[in-house]
Amino acid sequence: MKPLFRLKPNKRAFIIKNLVLFFLSSLIGIAVLGILFYFFLGRNIDVGVSFIVLWALALFVLVNIISFINVFVRYRKEEYVLLNNKIILKKGTIFSDHETELVIKNITQVWLNLPFIERKLFGTGNLMVRAAGSGETEIFMSALDNPSDVYRKVSRVMEDNGFVLSKKKLVQKEKPSSLAVFFEVFKDFFSVAAGLFVLIAVFLAPVLTDNPGYIAIVVVLVGLFLLSAIARFSFKFMDLKRRVYYLYEDVIDYEDGFFTENYSFIPIENLSDSEITQTFVDKVFDLYDVVISSQGSKNNIVFSNMRNGKMFKKNLDDLIRKTPSLLVRDAPAKKDVKASKAKKQVSKKHLFSLKMDMKRTILPVVFLIALGTVLFTILFLAIGIFAGAAFFAIPFVFIGAIIIFLLAAIPLFIQVTFTKYRVNQSSVEEDFSFLTAKNKEFTNEKVTAVTVKESFIDRFFGTVSFEFNSIGSSTSIKFSNVIKKKGLVENILGNLGVDKEKVLAEHRSGFSFVEMLKANFFLSVLSLFLVLASVVAGLFFPVLFFLPLLVVFVYIGVFIQRFLFYRTVKLRFFENYVFYTRGILFTRSTYSLYQNVKDLVSVRYPFSRFGSANFNVAGEIVVQDQQGRQSTSSVGFTVNYLESVDRIHEFTDGLLLSHPLLGLKEDLSGVKNPFSDTLRLSRPSKKNYVFPVVLVSVVFFPLLLVLPFTLAATIIVVNRISYHVKPARVERLSGVFFRKKLTVLYNRFDHISSSRGLLNKMFGNGNVIVYTAGSSLPELSIRSIPDWKDFYKAMEENY
Repeated sequence: MKPLFRLKPNKRAFIIKNLVLFFLSSLIGIAVLGILFYFFLGRNIDVGVSFIVLWALALFVLVNIISFINVFVRYRKEEYVLLNNKIILKKGTIFSDHETELVIKNITQVWLNLPFIERKLFGTGNLMVRAAGSGETEIFMSALDNPSDVYRKVSRVMEDNGFVLSKKKLVQKEKPSSLAVFFEVFKDFFSVAAGLFVLIAVFLAPVLTDNPGYIAIVVVLVGLFLLSAIARFSFKFMDLKRRVYYLYEDVIDYEDGFFTENYSFIPIENLSDSEITQTFVDKVFDLYDVVISSQGSKNNIVFSNMRNGKMFKKNLDDLIRKTPSLLVRDAPAKKDVKASKAKKQVSKKHLFSLKMDMKRTILPVVFLIALGTVLFTILFLAIGIFAGAAFFAIPFVFIGAIIIFLLAAIPLFIQVTFTKYRVNQSSVEEDFSFLTAKNKEFTNEKVTAVTVKESFIDRFFGTVSFEFNSIGSSTSIKFSNVIKKKGLVENILGNLGVDKEKVLAEHRSGFSFVEMLKANFFLSVLSLFLVLASVVAGLFFPVLFFLPLLVVFVYIGVFIQRFLFYRTVKLRFFENYVFYTRGILFTRSTYSLYQNVKDLVSVRYPFSRFGSANFNVAGEIVVQDQQGRQSTSSVGFTVNYLESVDRIHEFTDGLLLSHPLLGLKEDLSGVKNPFSDTLRLSRPSKKNYVFPVVLVSVVFFPLLLVLPFTLAATIIVVNRISYHVKPARVERLSGVFFRKKLTVLYNRFDHISSSRGLLNKMFGNGNVIVYTAGSSLPELSIRSIPDWKDFYKAMEENY
């Protein structure tokens, strides 16, 4: 296919810009490192200032020489290619090569960046393109000549691929509030100033006390830092103040920048959902933040500090509902497959509203606190009887219980009172408004899975909960503890396209004690070794005979619990969706349309035909632990102990093929079995895996004693990995004891890329990466194969 253009960065701008940035960052970094080294270590080991300066200068020169060479190599490898239906980015460093291929109709945002200094000196700018299959910028075109022309060319090619970017009818124009922008910038500046104060007070103060001669130097450095911070935040204020949002019928367009100018547009076609949030300060000043999500995890775009945020969200939601997604436009229609109701409805008419049930939400908390109070009272009585403690402490237990109850119940009372759930004809909505506010709405078309939750407590109160996941949002909408009226579950599911249909197949977990041992093969072997060793040791030390009994009792307890649980597991395949239910006291039933299932991973247990199947559903949830660390979990679900799991895997892929997300290049109607014929087979190079094992063993030389074993194990594991290109999908097989199969259909692909790292270049091989919509991470990584170029091309020809 002949390219529409093939570009390289402006050489002078690219090289000078990167060298200057690296020069300044390395200068600051090495200077700070040298100062810290002298203050905290140098004086203790009697190292002079001249030595520190020479050491820092030598390190600075060495690092910048390597950077200088690397920048020229990067320029030589950097290239941007625009085709009729794709954008290709080629780049690399001294030790790596990378190529990304982005399908035009999966674009979610295009951003033109015109840096002030670069624009004035070289007349160049940058262009960034984001895709539905990742949370990061997929294509970054740096130091472009005539960047505005490239920006317009990309938009014209997008229009040729089905996007409507006419900007004919303006629906709403918005600007951030000046007061809110000031508060936002002041908050950031205050945080930086507070951090600098802590650094000086905690770390530098003791050193300056012993060395008062350095106080003047520190004062000058702090002054320069604060002046630069003031300048930076002043420019940020002016940048944000110039931001303007334009909502057209077919595109969102916004621009900002005081010195550096930014222009961006977001096509409506691939937007997923939206929400508005308000902090307490926002509510006081009647301001809103509007968050929109495109069809890719972590692809959130925040429009901050709007006066008319509610209207902006309403107008945007109406446009999202009326605009069909390009990710399903080319899918061939199936006469025997019913269209989803969710796709037929475009009205936002409220079907019904729901609220949390107060009794179901509050009374379990009351019961737990009362139970805890009784147990603590009994404990204090026991202490008083046996230790002679005073009984006057018992009333404080009840006072503490009342305080705990209020601390727990008041937030729940506020949540119940001020939370509303709405089921609309074309969306589901969660709304909370008290001191803060948050409104989140998912269009039915973008809801990828719904889970119905019901516990033994819900059965007592007659309530039920729902959890909705979207292809673009990193959080879910939850309808918690709502009254389970007759037909409620059926109405909500039916509104999302999940109707009562013919069951094509049903599978239950074939759990047994033998299969449990196989599913936990390594633990079972370890337990058997522990039992035998304990029996032998018990002949000499009888006290150790209790260990085998303990292991037996643990296995019996685990077996009983799992036996009861897996009796409740059901996996059902309907005409248009998959259904999975499980749970004894807490039941969870998940429904997902086939078009939202991206891929399948099956694992067969050792020496068994049983195994597990993981259904990967579009969308991800970002969760935060107690330490504040964030992690991403899949929306999908895993079903364990399925008999003939390989056959179930093939059956599922057949259903996914008949419910496409994208159309395929080739018509597979004449292919006898699109899953069996291997068009291309490749295996990873053992060298890439053996070399790190040997290197680590040499560095940590005691590991050389076990090198023959680790080397043999590595080779065995790598020998079991293979990659297959087939007419309808690409698959990865791996595993020695647990045989694992991962398959991704071409009609689920978003884009693919190839890369080569240091080891790849050393051993003459490369990697191919597959991305799908609704994930922040690659769906399939094909690592270290010798024929990576041909493998890449074989996949490219099929999707």
